[in-house]
Amino acid sequence: IVVTGNSPPTSGSCALGATDIAFGDATEVSCFDWLDAQENYPLAFQVGYDDASVGFVQLSSPQGTGVFHVTPPLGELAIQVRIHDSFGSAATTAPIVVSVVLADDADVAELTADLGSQASLALSNGKYNMNMFFRKETSQSIYWYE
Repeated sequence: IVVTGNSPPTSGSCALGATDIAFGDATEVSCFDWLDAQENYPLAFQVGYDDASVGFVQLSSPQGTGVFHVTPPLGELAIQVRIHDSFGSAATTAPIVVSVVLADDADVAELTADLGSQASLALSNGKYNMNMFFRKETSQSIYWYE
């Protein structure tokens, strides 16, 4: 009896369209040249990041194409792509660090325009907490991270 194991996809690479991203914007993920030695196709591509408290956090459901868009949460994240073959064996790319920040004060003002003359906003990605206080009269924003 000969037993052959299922090895994960190999030989490919993935890239992100941008590593500095404004909060709420998407970035393109491009993966190409991935091969599966046992030809267990189709391959599926899934983007996420590791969080110490919950493990792998998905930013996308498995995609059947190697080019797609994801919208990461606020903060600095080490994005990875998992490439699965049709039997579930997976390879994981090296992390790509992205920084997702709020855009300029005008964008923050637009986000908070309907909240009255003063507004506070707290955003979290589970790892970092970003707080913002906005004063409409002066278009002044104060940010702090916890």
